[in-house]
Amino acid sequence: MELFKAHNQWKNRPVDERFKSVQEMHDACQGYREASVEANVPYSALRVEAVNGDIQLVGKTGVPATLTHWSMGQICQHAGAPASYIRSLPATLAAQNLNHGLKEINNPEDKAALLFHKNDSLILRGAVSQMYKRIWNSDITRRLLELQSRNPNWKNPLAYKVVSPGLLGGWPTFSSEMEPAGLYASDHDMFAFLVDESKTLDGSPQGLNRGFFCWNSEVGGSSFGFMAFLYDRVCGNNIVWGAKDVFSLKIRHVGQADDKAFRELAFQLTQYTESSTGSIEKMIQKARATELGTTTEQILDNVFGLAQKVKAKELTQARITDAIKTAQNRQDRYGNPNTLWAVVSGLTENSQLTQYADDRAKIDQAAGKLLNTIEF
Repeated sequence: MELFKAHNQWKNRPVDERFKSVQEMHDACQGYREASVEANVPYSALRVEAVNGDIQLVGKTGVPATLTHWSMGQICQHAGAPASYIRSLPATLAAQNLNHGLKEINNPEDKAALLFHKNDSLILRGAVSQMYKRIWNSDITRRLLELQSRNPNWKNPLAYKVVSPGLLGGWPTFSSEMEPAGLYASDHDMFAFLVDESKTLDGSPQGLNRGFFCWNSEVGGSSFGFMAFLYDRVCGNNIVWGAKDVFSLKIRHVGQADDKAFRELAFQLTQYTESSTGSIEKMIQKARATELGTTTEQILDNVFGLAQKVKAKELTQARITDAIKTAQNRQDRYGNPNTLWAVVSGLTENSQLTQYADDRAKIDQAAGKLLNTIEF
């Protein structure tokens, strides 16, 4: 299977959100945090004003705060007003609509958790409910720095170099030269892509490497997420080719989200990035040596039986049959097509033909369950 998360970041991020090292990204995230001010304000105290054609938030102190595109959308959501409609209105009329909506909130004593950027002026970065539990981007980048200090082999991959920052808000253009990539952060979110290519694992003609993504938004834009995988190669567009054994987790920003996220991140980084590759190699070798039958019918029966055993309902007989055919056609890559490794590889390759990303992920995770049935 192919992974496009890092590619989409590389393709769409403006120049000032790109970093060449984890240290650079951490410094930026820490800077955002140090310039941040948090406040819990009753919705009944929130009001906006039209100032020079823009909408600004004004609290009881009367000090205005400029809205970012993201925080504007959040204020619109709290007010029950479609953001696309509000943005189409003249500023004065938009402010009237928002103030009316904020006053109509059922329980005006409920408080909004506001995050401001404070420099010479105030900028509202985020407006969420008090149920929201913030996970700071700088706490995540600090843990990535700790990982690199323990194992310098974990690095961000190369991608085509940015040669122009883009004009009139356009996206950058690139050259054929390569530069460090995979690290992105803004006042809205962060994304990191690290790989370890110091020791390749048997499993493809050129060997498998290890990599992972992690991402977060400290203003309510996304959950905290972590995805680890084996892969064949990463191209200059930061597409991950031939990903296998994909593991992922997401943690919503509620309750004890920060503690849970850092426990999970520490555990996964330790288990996945710092442990010996021996167990992974043994799993691959065992899967490549595990023959499931000599005919398509025998292989189908055995794989479908394993799928039922591990409750992988996504692995239907039709999907398994297609994977067997793919394995038979791709012996140059997956080896003996009658093995568990070849069929699992066929499943993950075919999943890329599925229209929706969530469905692709479910199929890939279900295929990974088959590998977990191997006993050493």
